[in-house]
Amino acid sequence: MVAVTTTGYIVSVFGPFFSDNSNNDASILKHIMINNYDDILQWVEENDIMILDRGFRDSLGVLKPLGIDVAMPSFLGPKQNQSDVEDANNSRFVTILRWVVESVNARIKRFKWFNQVIPNSSLPSV
Repeated sequence: MVAVTTTGYIVSVFGPFFSDNSNNDASILKHIMINNYDDILQWVEENDIMILDRGFRDSLGVLKPLGIDVAMPSFLGPKQNQSDVEDANNSRFVTILRWVVESVNARIKRFKWFNQVIPNSSLPSV
């Protein structure tokens, strides 16, 4: 898990984390915040905004009590075919900012070793 600023600066890298249906993005973020990995609570202040994708929606219950605001693309409601203008524009804005994160991920994956599935047996030597 990589923490990135809106300018593309890598703030911290957390992990490695085993990824399956119970260890998804939201549960990993909750684990990081609750256990204060890398003293994250010292450099995240109240009213800071975390820009997240929809995979983090289950972590909102941990972030809101810490005073962290969250920006993520909106969801369509039941029986709703399209978003209203404000929700659509907010979703586009978040998507544009998420591009920075995806750009950082692409830079990391340019290293040939990271561009593959890394076997767990190599973790002790990493």
